[in-house]
Amino acid sequence: MNIKAILKPSILKVVIFSILGTVFLYFIAETACGIVLFYGFCYKAYGFPFSYLMTGDIEIAAGHIKTFFLGNIFIKYGKFLFNPLALILNIFLLYILSCLMALMFGYTKIYIKKRFQHS
Repeated sequence: MNIKAILKPSILKVVIFSILGTVFLYFIAETACGIVLFYGFCYKAYGFPFSYLMTGDIEIAAGHIKTFFLGNIFIKYGKFLFNPLALILNIFLLYILSCLMALMFGYTKIYIKKRFQHS
C-alpha cells in the first residue's frame, strides 16, 4: 500500500477526522493563571497539540504567551489571540492520525473476516 492510498479521503476518514477535530480543537482547552507581586493574569487556550486560540487577560499575559511554540505568530482580534499556523498544523496532524486510525480499522476488518472464514 502506498502513501497516496493511505492519504486518499474516504467516508471513514472524514468521520474520524470530524470526531477528533471536535474533541482536539474545541473541547480540549487549557486554563492557566499567573500571579506576580504587582499583577495577575488568567487565559484559556484552545487546541491540541498546539494552542491556536486564546482568550482572557491576553494583554497582561502576552510576555508569557510569546514563550510558546509558534507564540510570536499570534494575531490579536479584540480580546482573542489567533494563531493560523498552529491551527493548520493541528488540522494536518489530525488528518494524519485519522488516516492511521482508518488503516487500523481496515486491517482489523480484514483480520476478523479471515478469522471467521476458517472456523
